Amino acid sequence: MKFLSVIIFSSFIYIHLYLYSSIFIFIYIHLYLYLSIYMNSLFNNNNNDIVVHNFCESRLNHYNPPEIVNAYTSMFITFIPVFLGFPKNSHLFYIAILLILNGFASFYYHYSLNYIGKQTDEICMILINYSCMSNLMNIYNDKLVIQKYTYYNRLGAISFILFNTIQDFDFLFPFLFGAYVVPSLYFIHQIYRKYDYHYYSMLISLFGFVCWIISETYCNEYTYLGHAVWHLTFPLGIYKLILYYDRQHFGLIY
Repeated sequence: MKFLSVIIFSSFIYIHLYLYSSIFIFIYIHLYLYLSIYMNSLFNNNNNDIVVHNFCESRLNHYNPPEIVNAYTSMFITFIPVFLGFPKNSHLFYIAILLILNGFASFYYHYSLNYIGKQTDEICMILINYSCMSNLMNIYNDKLVIQKYTYYNRLGAISFILFNTIQDFDFLFPFLFGAYVVPSLYFIHQIYRKYDYHYYSMLISLFGFVCWIISETYCNEYTYLGHAVWHLTFPLGIYKLILYYDRQHFGLIY
C-alpha cells in the first residue's frame, strides 16, 4: 500500500513538472514567434499579418483596422481594478493584474487587428478564466473536487492556448472560450449553494454577453456597439464578484 502511494505521489510530481515545463516552452516559442513577426513587419511594410475575425465593427469596415470604438472601450477593462480597488487576497490580486494587462492587450488587438494583438488579448482572457476557476475551487473547498478539476483546468488552459495559435481556427475562439467559462459558472453556483454567496453582479456580465451576441449575429451600423458594451459590462460584473468573494470569504480568514 505504501509502495502504491509512492507511485501515485511520484506520478503527480511528474505531471506538475510536465505542465510547468510546457508553460515555459510555450512562452519561449511565443517570444520567438512574436519577435519574428515583428522583425518581418519592419522589413515588409504590408498588411499580411492582419487577422480576419468576426468582430462586427471591422466587418462594416471591410476588415480594415482600426476598430476605434472597440479599441478605446477596451481601456475601461484596465481601469476597473484601479477605480474599484484591489483584492486583499494574493490569488485574487493576480486576476486584477491580468485584467489590467488584458485592457491594454485588447486595445492593441482592436486597433491593429494583427496576430500578436490577437494572441496577447486572448491568452490574457484564457489565463483570467484559469485563475478564476482555480480560486473558485479553493473557495468551494472540497479536496476531491480540487484534485479532480485542477488538472482538467491546467490541461484545458494549455491545450486551449496551443490550439488558439492556429490562425485558421480563429473563428472558433468565442465558442471555445464560452465552453471554457462554463465550469467557472458552475462553481459560482455551487459556492452560492454552499455558502449563500450571491452572484447578482453576474447579471451585469450577462447583459454584456447578450449585447455581444446580438452584435456579432445581427451586425449592422447600430448593433456593432454591442461589443463595446461587452467591454464595459462583462469584466465589471466579474470583478465585482471577485471583490465580493474577497470580502465575504477571505475577509474571514484575515
